[in-house]
Amino acid sequence: MKDALIVDNSELMRMVIKDLLEENEIKSVGEAKNVAEAIDAYQRQQPDLVTLDIMMPGGSGIDVLKSIMAKNPKAKVLVITESGRDGVERQLLRQGACAVIHKPLTSSSMKKGLQAAAGGGAAGPEHAFSPRVLIVDDSSVIRTMLKDIVAARGWEVVGEAADVAPAIDSFQKLLPDLVFLDLVMPGGEGTQILRHIMSNKSKTKVLIVSSLAQTKLTEELIQGGAAGVIAKPFTEEEINAALSKMYPAASERGKEGKEGKEFSAEQRDALERLFISSGESCAQAMTKMSKAPWTPIKTQLLAATSAEFLSLADRGHRMQVIPVQITVKKTIMIVGLVMMSKNAAEQITRAVTKNAAPTLDGELVKSMMLEWTNILVTAVVNAFANQLGKVIVSSSPRILDWPVKDLITRVPRELSDNPERVMAAYNTFSCKSLEADCETLFIFRTDNSPLVAQ
Repeated sequence: MKDALIVDNSELMRMVIKDLLEENEIKSVGEAKNVAEAIDAYQRQQPDLVTLDIMMPGGSGIDVLKSIMAKNPKAKVLVITESGRDGVERQLLRQGACAVIHKPLTSSSMKKGLQAAAGGGAAGPEHAFSPRVLIVDDSSVIRTMLKDIVAARGWEVVGEAADVAPAIDSFQKLLPDLVFLDLVMPGGEGTQILRHIMSNKSKTKVLIVSSLAQTKLTEELIQGGAAGVIAKPFTEEEINAALSKMYPAASERGKEGKEGKEFSAEQRDALERLFISSGESCAQAMTKMSKAPWTPIKTQLLAATSAEFLSLADRGHRMQVIPVQITVKKTIMIVGLVMMSKNAAEQITRAVTKNAAPTLDGELVKSMMLEWTNILVTAVVNAFANQLGKVIVSSSPRILDWPVKDLITRVPRELSDNPERVMAAYNTFSCKSLEADCETLFIFRTDNSPLVAQ
């Protein structure tokens, strides 16, 4: 494979995918951010490979895949998406996708995905098996409880049945990997369904969930082919323990969607210390550059869904904002915003350039702010590296040409489909001698921040 079309609604993700493709000597011949653009670009470019996101404006990745496969059944499509959508992912694989790998991307996961697309085998753990589930119970309450437990693991519930005949019919049509099975139902006994499943020599596993908690009966059910027996009333922990025992690999895969949504208290404290340290490094760099003392005032860790974070959007409207994106260790995306008033920007420019002119050229001020931002971003990366005792290589900061109006609310959506996976470090600085203040906001995914990545 020599060239690829990159399809993802996130500009930041397209940057990372492009870099990883180039690392594997694959050239990007085009990019698309929605369904219509993707279909049109494929028709025009006919690339060797398409990297495809699932969630996009104007439809889904399934629509793009259907269109591509209709034109070229041998097309190579590598799905790159957020984890936790196993039902959709399974559908994509059935319809012709070569492999599915998950965000946040790593060099390793991309390499495995490309190997699978080239015909070199499955895409590693990211392509792990996830059971399709049929739930059989005459109680809608029990079915809902089990469905919620399964959904929390990222598994797909393909059907439900409330009696024996519909259950057998659903099994024959759906051929699920796992059946939750009650024993007592209006139209017969669950043992009839168990015997039917076992007589088909199916690989389907059956987990009995019944109020008939009898030792002899449990022994007979296990001998009859049941993978396990859970007594009602059950707890979520009991069901999950049984499922993890039955599907250990799929259970680990199902946890991916939950990773990174929350930090532990220890992780949060450690990350806050890192950003306090980076704030001190920023203040030192600003002091050296402007030849005036800067003081760090405050450091806060903010969830991207918090009111405090969203309120910064109003502040950004009234200030000079320079947004940059850097990629750490090739795959860790961080967006940094440097915010200050127009007066502060001019004061800093005068201090650094020693320009005493009554009016400053706007381009000079802009150039100064870009250099100022570059220094601050580098100071943060250096502080992380020194604190962790690691070598952290980052890309050169890229200026994001995005409207300030929706900048702060846009970044979390660019970094992840799930804003709960995004946090920000907010620092404020002040320089009394210049009568200037400066604010920085570094926004990142919790599941691939430099701290977690170590």
